Amino acid sequence: MTKDQFPSLKISLVVPASMSDDHARTDLCVYLPEQSTKLTVARHPLVPEAGLLGPLWMTIAPYVSTAHPYIERMNVIGAVGLSIPQLSHETLFSFENSIYPRQAQGIAQAYKYFAQVVTLEVS
Repeated sequence: MTKDQFPSLKISLVVPASMSDDHARTDLCVYLPEQSTKLTVARHPLVPEAGLLGPLWMTIAPYVSTAHPYIERMNVIGAVGLSIPQLSHETLFSFENSIYPRQAQGIAQAYKYFAQVVTLEVS
């Protein structure tokens, strides 16, 4: 196998659920290799019975706070492949996993029950 067949970075993180008006974010800052241009994002529920109920919003931006995002509030429905030529160095990945209060009724620790696992693969 050649080097191009392997991701240069693969990370999985848990994005807890938040109530729809809360807009809590889960942020991850990663220093990416200079030649990084391709990104694959996938999601699955932490608790399989919970399923994929709501949107999972993703924003990708340079870590510099004054820079414009590369992608802003993209709904990650399933596995998606992206080509972002500027993707390198300090990059901030932000996720919002919002649920409605009625979805959380009767569920203990709904933020955990409806959490999503996001996997990022960069090459």
